[in-house]
Amino acid sequence: MDGFGLRVMTAHATEIAATPEPLAYARAALILWVNQAGTAQGGLPGVSVALVAALLAWVNDDDATPPRLDSMESTDPGFGALVVNCQLALHVLAERQMPCREGECLPLMSHNNLLLGRLAFVCLELERLASVGAATAALSLAAFEGNTAVYEDACRWEAASRFDAAAAAAIASWTRADIRWTPRRMQDPLDLRCAATALGALLRFHVGTAVGFDALPLRASLDAVLGALGEICNRSYSRVGTLANPSLNGGLPCGLHNGSSHGGVHNRNLLVIAAATAHQAAAAASLRLAGSRPTAADGVECVGAFAASAAAAVGATVRACRTLHAIEATVAMAALGVRSPATTLTPHLSALAVEMAPSLATYYDPTARFRLGEVAERLEAAVEAASPGGQLTASAATA
Repeated sequence: MDGFGLRVMTAHATEIAATPEPLAYARAALILWVNQAGTAQGGLPGVSVALVAALLAWVNDDDATPPRLDSMESTDPGFGALVVNCQLALHVLAERQMPCREGECLPLMSHNNLLLGRLAFVCLELERLASVGAATAALSLAAFEGNTAVYEDACRWEAASRFDAAAAAAIASWTRADIRWTPRRMQDPLDLRCAATALGALLRFHVGTAVGFDALPLRASLDAVLGALGEICNRSYSRVGTLANPSLNGGLPCGLHNGSSHGGVHNRNLLVIAAATAHQAAAAASLRLAGSRPTAADGVECVGAFAASAAAAVGATVRACRTLHAIEATVAMAALGVRSPATTLTPHLSALAVEMAPSLATYYDPTARFRLGEVAERLEAAVEAASPGGQLTASAATA
């Protein structure tokens, strides 16, 4: 039986033509593995101190060669993370010139740490997305000159859920100040007055659920997150349409025309892109939710692959949300530019507008190329810099 475990790992470390997992996920997976191996409860059975030290050294080596890992959802669901675990283990062992003892092969092959490492990054993206969603909703509310009182009725939101209340408080924190605009309507359109409910749903079904080797509870949480992200996309797209609609936006010109035909054309183009992105997000979520469902009869490896596929769908939907938030912020800024916001914006929104101004200048420059990805990055940085209350997180909502 000498070398049997190593031969099993080699046999499973097959490669297929697929988008590889990022290096950051591999590092996160090994950090989790090392943490498990070094726990006070005895760690992983059969694992030597030398192996743990070798893996930790690879994690801390900035010059380490990145492994080529197949994406988890592209592998056979029957194998789940087994293939990528073997690929990662063999790569690191070869690079560190570390032999693998018989008892150490199974712990290296059988774990869900790559999935959990990926989800650690997903959690960060979701928290950033929630904070940006609150800021863009507040920008749209200001551009519409909507009624801010709905977000300051704490009792109303608490009666719904503490998560909705946390999201409403985050939106209110952007619009709360001594200087206010006069609301144009007693009751705003649904997409403006209920923006917090979609964000609250995201916080309620946050993926920070404790999970062990069995990923079935995690898969259920990810399905719920997909539903919440789809609703966030729908609300953001709807607010863009409301701001560009002269019959709803309080007399703003059609297409938010700012005196230059270039601006009006770009606004109409953004509406088309927003519609396409919203449909793309809905399709990603619905296809994932309609896909194969793990049951108690499936092995833990199958469930791990299903959870990895759901995590990939969440990542794709997050990217769609980022695009929609970039479009919404741009359209809201265009509307505020038409309204001359100097006398209406609250201090926090003014700071956000200043941070976003370079993107808007590029947007109205017919010789420049408007890149939504760059706008999304600037928006996220601007929200972090100007935020009145820090990131909107599930832990904050729970507290």
